[in-house]
Amino acid sequence: MKWLTNNWLIIVILLVSLFLRTYRIADTMTFLEDEGRDMLIAKRMIDTGRPVLLGPQTSTGNMYLGPFYYYFITPALYLSGMAPVGPAILIAITGVITTYLLYIFTNKYFGKLPAYMASLMFAVLPFSVSVTRSSWNPNLVPLISVLMLLNYFSIYANKAKKINWIYHGILIGVMVQLHYMALVYCAAVSMLIVWDHRKQLTPLLKGIGLSFAGFTLMLIPFIVFELRNNWVNTHALTRFLEAKEERNIRYDLPAWLWWDKVSSTSYRLIGNTLIGSETGNKPFLVPVITIFFSLLILGLSTNLKTKNYQFLRLLVILAISLAVLGIYQENIHMHYLEFAIPLIILSLATLVAQVYNKYIKIITTVFILSILYIGGRHSLIYVNSGKTYQVEKAKIITDYIASKANGRAYNLVSSPQTSTSPYQYFAFSNIHPPSNKMEKLIYMICQNQECDPSELQNPYMFFQGPSHPTLDNYIGHPLATVVAAEKHILSNEHVFIGIWVAEIVLE
Repeated sequence: MKWLTNNWLIIVILLVSLFLRTYRIADTMTFLEDEGRDMLIAKRMIDTGRPVLLGPQTSTGNMYLGPFYYYFITPALYLSGMAPVGPAILIAITGVITTYLLYIFTNKYFGKLPAYMASLMFAVLPFSVSVTRSSWNPNLVPLISVLMLLNYFSIYANKAKKINWIYHGILIGVMVQLHYMALVYCAAVSMLIVWDHRKQLTPLLKGIGLSFAGFTLMLIPFIVFELRNNWVNTHALTRFLEAKEERNIRYDLPAWLWWDKVSSTSYRLIGNTLIGSETGNKPFLVPVITIFFSLLILGLSTNLKTKNYQFLRLLVILAISLAVLGIYQENIHMHYLEFAIPLIILSLATLVAQVYNKYIKIITTVFILSILYIGGRHSLIYVNSGKTYQVEKAKIITDYIASKANGRAYNLVSSPQTSTSPYQYFAFSNIHPPSNKMEKLIYMICQNQECDPSELQNPYMFFQGPSHPTLDNYIGHPLATVVAAEKHILSNEHVFIGIWVAEIVLE
């Protein structure tokens, strides 16, 4: 009872965090191309009992991540009876855990008031809520980000125990398999560790060796794949970083262009983290950003005078990460930056706590309450939004096709504008799945419009292959085969909410 009395507020915050991440999650979760691919790969591992060695493909650079995320979600998919909501709930739980870890971290190093503020903001603000309500590999990054902070501050405070060095390598090994952009965060933390031990060369070298061992341990499956395939992804990553073939990265940027990228990314990141500015709160963006940077300047002056290097370390990690991202010349999507969500929230919570007792109590109180109100209100709107029907669509359409086939062997294809893998997942979960051999009967799924006659007669309708190299047995048609036979269109029907299905017979 005493424990409950002493911890009632954090318990309430965790319950709020759990509610905002799980309420109507099955109705509002995302289940499109990436999510369907992930479920198919997890299903493959369950069906075959064999682990995959490759993770998701990156959007640039023509390379693959490691398979950690697939290992992580497969038990949740199995325990949920193969329902895609299982991994989504698992990610939601990681969001609640992150909320609690933020409280633990901030309370230990900055005090109870900022700990409550940081955990409450992560619990209710729309960006942190939205990224922990669906299953996707970047959505695990905030949890690993906080774990890395906890481990780094432990290294800094305790003069680095051996286990902390190993943990650091393990966490980098996990992070690099979730999203390659998170490497800038890992690099920033690692640079600070090296700086802290710059005068202790022997312990530093031993620690780097232990970290490398932990890093290698987490990447064993990926390394096995690379050894079998002539280091294909390593070469792709090297070409990407060298920026000789693609100009996604520029090392010769003029200062103004680099600064424009850094400032615009920072502006979007802070606004989106604090009030969800990219999802409907843009009128509040300018005043929120202005007050945030005013608090930052005030807090920096206070910390420099008091030599509070713990807070400054948070800002250095954030600054280095954003500075390095300035050389990336493609559009930086918000999911690239999920590693920074805890940093923004921690910075604001500690800043407010530092100036609260000395300067502007009313302004800081109103500011935090306004952010919580604006963000919390939008989070409630989000969790109460209309059903996406993305899971229902895939299941209803594939059940319809299996019923139409009525026991006959068939192939399953989709138009170029249609997400393929969600339908593949439910089609191969059906008691009557499609065939990977060429059949006379073909069903084409078309999204948002009736199947176009030119697409129905396209001789390369089977050209769309698997969305992952390990999914050869879950295609639903022969791979990259030209259909030279004459096609007869039996039907082209609207089946469910913007989805048409055409039935084709080869003569």
